[in-house]
Amino acid sequence: MLRSLVGSEMCIRDSINAEYGERPTQEMGGQRKRAAESGPVAGKKKGKRAKDAAEKELEDLLFGTEEEDVVPRGDEEDAEDEAGGGSGAAWHDEDDDQVEVNIDKSNRTKKLRQSEEEDGAMTGADYVARLRSLRAGQTRGSKTWAQPNQEDDADDGLKKLARRRGGLMAEAAEKSTKALGANTLHVKRVKDANCTAPSKAVLQTVQFHPTLPILLTAGFDKSLKLFQADGQTNTKLQSVFLEDMPIRRAAFIPQTNSVLLTGRRPFYYVYDMGTGKTQRLQGFSIGGQKVRSLEDAFVSPNGSMMAFLGKDGYMILADPRTRRHVANLKMNGSARAACFSPDGKELISGGDEGCLYIWDVRMQRCSGKMEDDGALRTTCVTCSPDGKYWAAGSDTGVVNIYKAKDRSNHTPVKAIMNLTTSVDNIKFNHDSQLLAISSRFKKEALKLVHVRSMTVFQNWPTLKTPLSTVASLDFSPQSSFLAIGNDRGKALMYNLCDYYVA
Repeated sequence: MLRSLVGSEMCIRDSINAEYGERPTQEMGGQRKRAAESGPVAGKKKGKRAKDAAEKELEDLLFGTEEEDVVPRGDEEDAEDEAGGGSGAAWHDEDDDQVEVNIDKSNRTKKLRQSEEEDGAMTGADYVARLRSLRAGQTRGSKTWAQPNQEDDADDGLKKLARRRGGLMAEAAEKSTKALGANTLHVKRVKDANCTAPSKAVLQTVQFHPTLPILLTAGFDKSLKLFQADGQTNTKLQSVFLEDMPIRRAAFIPQTNSVLLTGRRPFYYVYDMGTGKTQRLQGFSIGGQKVRSLEDAFVSPNGSMMAFLGKDGYMILADPRTRRHVANLKMNGSARAACFSPDGKELISGGDEGCLYIWDVRMQRCSGKMEDDGALRTTCVTCSPDGKYWAAGSDTGVVNIYKAKDRSNHTPVKAIMNLTTSVDNIKFNHDSQLLAISSRFKKEALKLVHVRSMTVFQNWPTLKTPLSTVASLDFSPQSSFLAIGNDRGKALMYNLCDYYVA
């Protein structure tokens, strides 16, 4: 250490003397004497020390000494941001603020609306900002998944399935219902509900979730699929494959996160959408004999009960929450169809005798019986959500509409005879103004009934409507959409513009 200091001091003195022309003789003599004594090795060390000192001096001049305070780059940027000079656009065109754009003129730009009532006119800057926001959501996705949601605990993950990337279904649900005209129904086709993952078999079931914009599809390809039903992207949310059961019926269980799956097997499945797990449950026994098929199953609208149709007129009631057997009901003949009342207190069933049975679910006994006018075999039955009507379809294609409260009068209010083959599907919409009926034994066999006037709409569907063979159908919770499952594995989706324009 001492030699380094001495060597540095001598180098500095030599440089000063060289600059002013002064070189003391004694120092020169002393240096030559020590150099002669130490030899060439000592000379090389002194030269290296002098070189290191010169480099150190040059570094101090260029970069400063270690004692100087250095401000980190991040602190400088933070200081600029706090002063209002943060990062922004490198260039702004003032003409964008003066240009006016109307997004309602083109169907491609209508997706930029933030609400249905919004005026389509906006400035060029707003138009560019919305385009960038839409594009960012499509390429990078939404960041809302990283934000905590207080409602997730209440729904156990079900809300996570309802992330919508477009659409205005929430606004449509808040609108008040208006009366439908009896002559014309305004219908527009939108993207197929399962366009992202079509089925490889006939869609035996299509059903909308009662409260969320989710649609399920199921069929003999043993697959259950859940889609985001917005009419725009219809993104697939989840799917499950059952190795040992082709699915005949699938139904959401209200007030839960579960889906009931049945087929021609002595067991059934319950799929939990929150956890993504499937539970196989053993079937039931009647009189000591195991029921071989549980393919026909129905769930009450309030989720309090589910019913399975057995053979010889037996109907099995079970609790959808505990999955336990509750009771057995017995009717004459074979049970072919059943449905629950809107409050879940009654069960209406029909079968080979052409009669309708009314069951008190709480008391587990038959409270009434009536003949289905002109029907040899009742193939399907349904109740209107407002509780005013029942509708029963027969194997002859006739659909009888009855008043639910007038049980003493067995004459139907109206007999719809627009179908000529056995009726398979029959469904009221949410406000009981529409009734959809269909048959899978003939192509394009679908009709929509205006309930208030008891007439069939003539303008839709037409002979050119590409329905193919209708195997299943359902209305969305606010009748914004009608989903139709056909024999080609497609879930056709039509927008009912009288309720909501997609």
